[in-house]
Amino acid sequence: MERGNHGQEARGNHGQGARGNQGQGARQEPRNMPLNSNVLETIMRIEENRARGGRPRVEGATSLFYDHTSSPRYNWLLPGWVVEERTMPTGRVYRIYYDPFGRAYATKSEVILAWEQAGLHVVNP
Repeated sequence: MERGNHGQEARGNHGQGARGNQGQGARQEPRNMPLNSNVLETIMRIEENRARGGRPRVEGATSLFYDHTSSPRYNWLLPGWVVEERTMPTGRVYRIYYDPFGRAYATKSEVILAWEQAGLHVVNP
């Protein structure tokens, strides 16, 4: 899987980088535990969508991916869903949520609405 210079890292259960790269496209080997195969498939779909076009990456920005097991902050996500935290050089953090098909959602509210429209009953996310 080819990655750009924007730096991406998916996180495992213990908050240590599990897969990804930082900086100028250098690959990192898994440090802790492997990510769930659903999460890896979602990240691959996100990157395929990015390869087709989209907004240019901000020089110096970094991205970290989290799933429902990576951080207590995101334990409300369903399996296969991930959130990307993009940190800009200014320190501003943007969160983008992705479903298992790689579709992006800008807010937690949009994610919950998508679940409700799919017939899921959401209780205290």
